[in-house]
Amino acid sequence: MLCAYFRLKEGFSFLFCPSLIHKISVVIKSCSETCGTNEQYNECGSACEPSCKNPKPEMCTMQCVVGCQCKSGFFRDDSGQCVAKCSSTEPSLPPCSQVKCPKGTKCLFRCQPDRVKRDYRGTKTCATMKCPPGTKCEQETINCFVAPCPQPDPRCV
Repeated sequence: MLCAYFRLKEGFSFLFCPSLIHKISVVIKSCSETCGTNEQYNECGSACEPSCKNPKPEMCTMQCVVGCQCKSGFFRDDSGQCVAKCSSTEPSLPPCSQVKCPKGTKCLFRCQPDRVKRDYRGTKTCATMKCPPGTKCEQETINCFVAPCPQPDPRCV
């Protein structure tokens, strides 16, 4: 038996079954959707809810998702809770074997967020650095998830 389940804004829902149309046209039952903290019920919410892993989804399907979603300004964290601010733990960066560095640079190690200060505004480059004879300048390239992208100072090797 094929049935359709509909929700109404007034907090009621009904189940419509064409095979029951001769007996009962509409079956109505009370229903209330209980959402968690910082969530709200959406009849046509986004299929790409902002999350800590993807705070600004760019590409998304146009389908409606029915159910509880985070309120505006909140993000879904890894534990499924809606939070105003995501933890400072950034996603892990790929290993150097998976990084394509710009010409003239190479990846020397995986960047760990605690190795580089976020407010770093380094201006040193290999072009401005003088290395001792017999050494050459190398500057690491770090993949960034959050701008501004801090780059470590160049070094002579």
